[in-house]
Amino acid sequence: LMGSPFTLVKGKRKMNKQEPIQYGQTKTKVLIKQQLQGIDRTVIRAKAELILGKNIAELQQVVAAQRLTYEQLVAFYLDRIERAIELNAVIEISPTIMAEARKCDQSRPSDPNLLYGMPLTLKDNIASVGMPFSVGTYYLREFMPPKDAQLVTQLKEQGALILGKANLSELANYVSSAMPSGYSSKAGQTRNPFGPLTLTPYGSSSGSAAGVAAELSVASIGSETTGSIVAPAAIQSVVGFKPSQQAISAKGVFPLATPLDVTGPLTKNVFDAAVIYNAMAKKQAPKVELAKLKQATLSGKRLGVLTGDEKLITALQNLGATLRMIELDPVGVDNLAVIDNNFKFNVAEFAAEFELPFRSLEQLLAYNAQDLNRRARYGQELVERAAKVSEHDPFLDKKQLQLAQKYLLELFEREELDAIVTLDYNDILTPAVAGYPEVMVPFGRNAAGEPRGVLFFAKDKHDPKLLELAYAFEQGTKGRLVPQIF
Repeated sequence: LMGSPFTLVKGKRKMNKQEPIQYGQTKTKVLIKQQLQGIDRTVIRAKAELILGKNIAELQQVVAAQRLTYEQLVAFYLDRIERAIELNAVIEISPTIMAEARKCDQSRPSDPNLLYGMPLTLKDNIASVGMPFSVGTYYLREFMPPKDAQLVTQLKEQGALILGKANLSELANYVSSAMPSGYSSKAGQTRNPFGPLTLTPYGSSSGSAAGVAAELSVASIGSETTGSIVAPAAIQSVVGFKPSQQAISAKGVFPLATPLDVTGPLTKNVFDAAVIYNAMAKKQAPKVELAKLKQATLSGKRLGVLTGDEKLITALQNLGATLRMIELDPVGVDNLAVIDNNFKFNVAEFAAEFELPFRSLEQLLAYNAQDLNRRARYGQELVERAAKVSEHDPFLDKKQLQLAQKYLLELFEREELDAIVTLDYNDILTPAVAGYPEVMVPFGRNAAGEPRGVLFFAKDKHDPKLLELAYAFEQGTKGRLVPQIF
């Protein structure tokens, strides 16, 4: 699967060796030091028990009780980012974030929105004014976008603070089959906090997942074409929610393949994912009722199960679900065909709208070729392949989406399923191409001791129902792991 977590070589997954490469973090350290001047870090670190592991509602309660300020919350995360700088998860810091937090404290309404004053990071393919927008490329390492992505505008309207940018697999992991997940030419290699440089962070939302796992912000916004939210979430023991494909505006998000691309939150818990989804979703998209979410149960739900894992099956049965053992075997579903059919043309359109210094993949390739070791260390054959596509075929996209949707819809209806469940990032291809919502919930460790997750996916526009199922499973299993980073 490409545009996502890993490379397929003759049908087998291949892990590319990570290198201890890190670029540009001197600037991050300077911006943190400047903004924490005069702050007693001992006092800030003593707030850990009020912050770590807490959901957004709990953080707001602590602020309301005057035991924590938004300024202290931001300072706590800036201090952690600096101390965990070697994870290379957060690669840009807003130069005004502490001033914004102080303003939130001064102007706090009596009953603020849940996201008011909450510091979030954005995967660095999402435009936010005042911070560079690189998509991981060397070419755009200092490019300042002229406007916010639509989802950023909506988050800011809810009072959220944009703390910084998260590292990513460059160009959504569509540069070279030899490039390790989590590597970008702008910033270098993202480290998985559960095994820096030994355990893959997957991608392409690598830094978003690593940063949330290490609690370097309240949450992060990632993006997915095929598995790029849910795979890094599984291997770093966080919640990753990929909404229905049309639920969130893609304006201001660098594209890989617009028929498949979608943004979504990476969080410590399902509740926070629901809060952030509600804030980012389009007006017409179905919203989550948070009170209903908290009452969710798996009792009486019919789940299609794609794995024979006994621990998972037992957990689902103990929570009252009715299980149907099923298989997923769609013929002809091909995400790579959709990516290659769109990438070149989507990029040209985006580059013109956002006034990028390059206006085509060909120009980016030529620039990188001048210094391959620094600008495309692992090669760029996937970009070269996409650049050779002569014209966009709208029928190809339509055929692929309909093929995946028809297959899944028939399966859901034949088996009368509320959702389909599998382990980790297995079987993500078909729901990704169909544009169906997916959510990854942490589920302890696998036999090798690595973090793992459980993937739930449901029918299009069933996002609230899916999050309710995920919430019930999360509350019944409590499978999130916390890495030791200090």
